[in-house]
Amino acid sequence: MGDYEVRLISGQVPVREGLKSTKWDGRPYGGKKLLLLAEQGFGDTLWVARYLSRVKALGGELIVECQKEIIPLLAEMGIADQLVPWGAPLPEADYHAHLCSLPGLFTADFARIPTQPYLKAPADRRAKFAQLVGPRDGRLRVGVVWSGSTTFKRNEERAQPLLRFFQAFALPGVQLYSLQKGPPEKSLHDLPKGGPIIDLAPHLGDFADTAAAIEQMDLIIMTDSSVAHLSGAMGKEVWVLLGHVAHWLWLLDRTDCPWYPSMRLFRPRAEGDWDNVFDSASLELTLRTRIMHL
Repeated sequence: MGDYEVRLISGQVPVREGLKSTKWDGRPYGGKKLLLLAEQGFGDTLWVARYLSRVKALGGELIVECQKEIIPLLAEMGIADQLVPWGAPLPEADYHAHLCSLPGLFTADFARIPTQPYLKAPADRRAKFAQLVGPRDGRLRVGVVWSGSTTFKRNEERAQPLLRFFQAFALPGVQLYSLQKGPPEKSLHDLPKGGPIIDLAPHLGDFADTAAAIEQMDLIIMTDSSVAHLSGAMGKEVWVLLGHVAHWLWLLDRTDCPWYPSMRLFRPRAEGDWDNVFDSASLELTLRTRIMHL
């Protein structure tokens, strides 16, 4: 994980000007203030949130800068003394560290990764989505996400058309729910009217809402995006459909994920072989529904 620090000098992470605090090296900071700096995307913040309890245990006041859409979710953890929206003026601190430097400070190898679920939706959001989704009707509830952020320059390599999800997973005994946000939402208008997919996007104001929606699902099936990290961080079963070149966190040739025990990775047999990825996941879902109705 130490190699990941290269991002701070390679230009991948913009330099923070004007910081007067000392770079934190993981030592106890009792009686002092530590500021954790946001960087990169939503998924990165959700991924490293597992370390906040360890950071807090080492010292005094913990200040966490993060995307405003994630603040209610991190507030529910009850760990940070102060949560600052990314882009707002930063409070003074004695020490600082970038959020994505935490794995390198606390995880010497994969065997030491904290893998217990660490994120959950606030109670009011959970009640809201329990009422919205309603009582169970015997079908498997499957949440789907087919695209990450369209501002990510390599999103086209990981996103897939919604129609593929519809064809592979709109099965007897399955009720699909869309958890997709952003411009890709409009793909829902291209599906057959009255199809077995319910759009929850209008009710997803932030990641606390998305967490509450995920809690109502039996399974999440998706391409690589921040919701994969959220689902894994909650301990929800999630199937992530990957392209030939995947993010380094998912490693190589593995179907499991050391970061999230509830996650399963579906990989292509060859470059561009998305058909195999969807066929494999569709078969697994078909078998799941058959077992449910035995």
